[in-house]
Amino acid sequence: MDGSNKNFNLQTSISISLENPSVDLSVSENTHLLFSFNSHDFVRGVVSLKSRFHAHGQDITNVLFSYETQPASGLIVELQEMSLQGSSKEKAISHTKASKICSFKILVAAAFLFFINGIQVAHAALNNEAEQSTEQQKKGFSFSLMLTTDYLWRGVSQTHRTPAFQPEVDYDLPINEATAFYAGVWGTNIKNDDYPDTKVELEYWAGLTHDFGAGFSGVLEALYYDYPSERDLAYGEISASLSKSLDLPLKPEVSLGETWAWDTYGTTGTNSFYTELNVKLSLPKDVGLVAHYGYSRFVHEIADQNWADWKLALTKEVSGNDLELGYYCTNASQYGRDGVGHLIFSVNHHF
Repeated sequence: MDGSNKNFNLQTSISISLENPSVDLSVSENTHLLFSFNSHDFVRGVVSLKSRFHAHGQDITNVLFSYETQPASGLIVELQEMSLQGSSKEKAISHTKASKICSFKILVAAAFLFFINGIQVAHAALNNEAEQSTEQQKKGFSFSLMLTTDYLWRGVSQTHRTPAFQPEVDYDLPINEATAFYAGVWGTNIKNDDYPDTKVELEYWAGLTHDFGAGFSGVLEALYYDYPSERDLAYGEISASLSKSLDLPLKPEVSLGETWAWDTYGTTGTNSFYTELNVKLSLPKDVGLVAHYGYSRFVHEIADQNWADWKLALTKEVSGNDLELGYYCTNASQYGRDGVGHLIFSVNHHF
């Protein structure tokens, strides 16, 4: 999507004279809006709006609007009648000239009001376009690609500590000022000793975010795990989380989430739960610090595989790339990773 900003440069030139007062609003290099008041129109009280376009060395002027101000004309007639009731023709002429000057002042005042109103309308239109541009930036598709030295799922490596290639497509749609809908799809390469033919994992999700105010926000999401070569392993889960941004030094943000999955790993009747606590801090130089703790609980057939995981990571955005260097650890018994911690580095590029 195009997130570029549009710059508008409005230049105004005001020229007031008894013969040809005008207000020239420069919209672009070749296009002008000209508020003109010709001297021969003073008595009739005519206000005209013209556009002037410069092309091929010539000025092309079109009349966009012409309006006869009845109050000004009525005032002129009234003053003329009053002047004719005087004792001399000279007084009538004098009053007629005065009426023209008064007419001129009214026209200039009307022109100024018209001009100010035009500026306000133009300003509102530009603000509306800017808001629409910002709104367009908030919604629509986005793409990213992550390269990581290891793919972890709740603290357990899914690639045997080898790198993973992870593309992602997201779609965001604001519903109102506080609520937004989002959806996405994500993929990665994996290695699994129990299912050696399973090379790819896909995830599909959709959810809602809501800003409750006072620094509180919430997320409700449904996610589906899919393994194209082993469809029997596919399963779904629902998660909810609540976050709170604190007005404190380092701008801490604390979130607590709970996830429920049914038929985990395609095993009928096997439910799993995952509770996680995350804390984010904003350090100097636009560096972030993330602390995470999670606990996985299984029921029924694999109830003995409960474990905890935790991490401490530094994050930094550089030229549209999200960098993260983290220390991860778990007490999971799978793959001999009981209490063994290691460093993982990832780069996520946004298109």
